[in-house]
Amino acid sequence: MLVSLFCEIVSPTGSGRPEILALMKQLRRTCATHALSTASNCLIKAYGICYDAQATLDMLSHLCRLGYVPSAWACKFVLNFVAHSNGPEMVVAAYDQMKRSQLTLDVDSLNIVTGSLFKAKKADEAFRLWVEMIEVGVKPHMYSSFDSGMHLDKVVYNIAMHAYCKLGNMNEAVNLLNEMVARGLTPDGIHYTCLIHGYCLKGEMQKAQQEFVKMLEEDIKPDIVTCNVLATGFGRSGLVMEVFNLLKDMMDLGLEPTSLIYGVAIDSLCRQGNLSEAEELFYIVEEKGIDNIEALYSAMVCGYLNSGWTDDAYKLFLRVSQQGHLLDNFSCSKLINGLCRDGNLHTPSYKWCRKGTLQRRGQGIAEEWRHYLRAKHQKLLSSMEGEDIEPDVQCYTVLIDGLCKAEFLEEAQVLFDEILQKGLTPDVYAYTVLITGYCSHGEITKAEVLFQEMKDKLMTPDVYAYRALTYGYLSQGEIVKAEDLSKRCLKWKIRA
Repeated sequence: MLVSLFCEIVSPTGSGRPEILALMKQLRRTCATHALSTASNCLIKAYGICYDAQATLDMLSHLCRLGYVPSAWACKFVLNFVAHSNGPEMVVAAYDQMKRSQLTLDVDSLNIVTGSLFKAKKADEAFRLWVEMIEVGVKPHMYSSFDSGMHLDKVVYNIAMHAYCKLGNMNEAVNLLNEMVARGLTPDGIHYTCLIHGYCLKGEMQKAQQEFVKMLEEDIKPDIVTCNVLATGFGRSGLVMEVFNLLKDMMDLGLEPTSLIYGVAIDSLCRQGNLSEAEELFYIVEEKGIDNIEALYSAMVCGYLNSGWTDDAYKLFLRVSQQGHLLDNFSCSKLINGLCRDGNLHTPSYKWCRKGTLQRRGQGIAEEWRHYLRAKHQKLLSSMEGEDIEPDVQCYTVLIDGLCKAEFLEEAQVLFDEILQKGLTPDVYAYTVLITGYCSHGEITKAEVLFQEMKDKLMTPDVYAYRALTYGYLSQGEIVKAEDLSKRCLKWKIRA
């Protein structure tokens, strides 16, 4: 009945829009929220009856500007009206307008939009919207693209499966695969690899392996990507034998294992304490020759470092560098951290030897290590950049930490400034490392400047930054400043 009343008012022969807006304003003052929502829905429907899609969309937008919030039903009504009368391009435009107004759309509205995006040949945008829907717990209709003429059925399923796997919702991902089969579509290696990756991310390696076996049973040959994904999952779960079984399966299938898979095998052996076996495999593969051998070198260096053999890691780094190869970013940072740690001990250190004995090496702060830190860091960074490995904040921070511990504060500050010059953003940890370095050597003023700079950038200093500066004040006899900083710690509930 209200729709009929509104139709009489807004129809071309009626009294027009000013009167209806005055009526809506009166309803807004006197009616409850649900009643006002019903009135808004009826107004939109009346416009849909009396005018075209563009006019109806304009009224929806006008209500938003006046402060009314159209319901999800009203949005769906408009989108459906536009889709049937004006085509996909206008649906997409209407959707963009609704997003700008921050309106809430239900699953039916979103599926109307995705279908229109596919028909408008905007598959990338449709896929992105699907992923957004899945991430907020909305399951898209898998049939929205079938009338688009794009023949993307299997691709569409893979996009949705990938989104569910990324979120760890493997039940929905498997349901989509089963739905594909029920519709007469045959899953391929990409779909199974998607499931394997999802299970690996969750650490459910038995199910990942079952999907791999299922591929073989259905005569779907896994590719290198599938094997890389599965090997990485095995390695992270410490399943050494499964990694080697996968290597055997690959050879039986005529697939050449990649340096990544060999690297996973080496890393797994090292984590299990089988360093000698890892070395043996490393030398066999190195002698054999393999593409992207840098990944193999990186894995062996990390293996040495994880086992406490920093010297061996450094020797391998020097050898491969002389051969024109370079480690990856993570391995470089890990190596630098190991060198800084072992090269800056003020007490004698110990090294575990292959014969199983402890060999004492009186070391202190060895001068050669200190010169390494000062002379080699720039060469290492330059080499990384030459190999298209861009040093990140973490890498710089490790270097700065080592330089501070070796008492090269000037060089540490130069590296910190280089982070800014490269357009990178130092994090709280990077600031704290340099603040600690300055405080440890009595340069409190420079530490204060960095501390204030953090706050000016709206960064929150952590407990270690407060602690370093507090101890710095105390070491210089500035008790008042130390007490004041401690009070601020208490105020912000930071226990220094």
